[in-house]
Amino acid sequence: MSLRRREDMERIADLEEQVAALRVQLKAMQDAIAADAIALRLPVHLTPSRRRLLGLLLRGGVKPHASIYDVLNAFPRADGGPGMKIVDVQVCLLRKDLRPLGVEIVNHHGVGYELTQASIEALKVYAPRDEVAA
Repeated sequence: MSLRRREDMERIADLEEQVAALRVQLKAMQDAIAADAIALRLPVHLTPSRRRLLGLLLRGGVKPHASIYDVLNAFPRADGGPGMKIVDVQVCLLRKDLRPLGVEIVNHHGVGYELTQASIEALKVYAPRDEVAA
């Protein structure tokens, strides 16, 4: 094996290790984001993707489409995965799931989505008692 080929193989191995470490970090970040929504004892069922989306929105402020996409689709797929339209689809489905609870998700056209402050307060009703006091 030539020296150049060996160096290339070592570089590839290093990059694969870095990617693996980043995937672990990303999974931990996704879990942290979803934790806010998972802790809620909602009377509706949410898929894991919609729980992550709700967790992100619960942090307040306008969340850009790209940030939502990253939370929903963290790991690249061989087929390229879904396009950015998946953000709109998941928000639409989350709205439908949360409508009975009076939750409103505002669309900031061309920017992203935001959970209204009134909706954040309304969802606190579903937080475990020990977290409400905090």
